[in-house]
Amino acid sequence: MTQVSFPEDFPQSVKHFLFITALGMLIGSAVFVYLGLQRSKSSTAHTAVFLAAAVSCMSYYSMATGLGVEYKTVDTSPRVIFLTRYIDQLVTSPLVLLVLASLAKFENWGVASLLGTQVPFCLHPLTLRGLLLVPADSTGRAQV
Repeated sequence: MTQVSFPEDFPQSVKHFLFITALGMLIGSAVFVYLGLQRSKSSTAHTAVFLAAAVSCMSYYSMATGLGVEYKTVDTSPRVIFLTRYIDQLVTSPLVLLVLASLAKFENWGVASLLGTQVPFCLHPLTLRGLLLVPADSTGRAQV
């Protein structure tokens, strides 16, 4: 895997999309900070949604600048892998599910089972076809 640099390796439209998404997440996190500060009683939901938006903002900004982006040429068709996308999904999905579970007034065991099934779901793409955890040879089979 080789390091990807912008704008040489990617079209400007991809870079612009990632920067616009990072800006949207930044605005969203600022809105949730403002809404959280306007309440007389602090809310866990506002804090969790702010953290999810802030982590997503940092993730999309790092993808737009090329940090954590790798170019995989092992397969027949080369592809770009955004590693921070998986980190973003691993952090933000449980936070969003935690907020939804608190709004639905789930019991503790329900929240624990919901979050416990989400983490393996987020880690699963990392093991496919030698992306990170299992190296693959040129045919796509796992090397042991």
